[in-house]
Amino acid sequence: MGFGSTLRKLNNIEEFNVVEESMEIIRRESALLIWMLQQQLLEGIDGKGEPKTLIRTKKGKPLISPEYSENTIREKSSMSGNAAITDRITHYMSGSFFEEMMVVTEGKSFGIISNVEYFNDIIAHSGSGLNIMELTEENQKLFYNDVLIPELKIRFDARFQM
Repeated sequence: MGFGSTLRKLNNIEEFNVVEESMEIIRRESALLIWMLQQQLLEGIDGKGEPKTLIRTKKGKPLISPEYSENTIREKSSMSGNAAITDRITHYMSGSFFEEMMVVTEGKSFGIISNVEYFNDIIAHSGSGLNIMELTEENQKLFYNDVLIPELKIRFDARFQM
């Protein structure tokens, strides 16, 4: 291997942008990230691994509750599948909230939102706030270790090999 070849490989390493490559992988794997979040929501946990709560009003006072209201339970009793779950807060009624989820990336960060018009209402009435839209530490590690890091390694090796 000549000196010129070594310099070209070093330049390739220098030009490898981990952030850009990571964001590209995250965009490509957005369906997996959304699925992971949806499973968390159906389990009734937020991004901190805590049971989700709702902020409701009872006798004019805000109340943080780990369960649906009697009216919501009555409404869900006529539903089937994920919409019928009432023993934990899932934020699943018609399915639109889940169906409209998407990954957004900006600079060095990304997040998951839902494109439904009532998204801000869900966040505002969630005792967990935006934590409901974050992956747990366990799910983050799973994604990083099983998807992101191996893919970055493949891309780095391909760039380094020339």
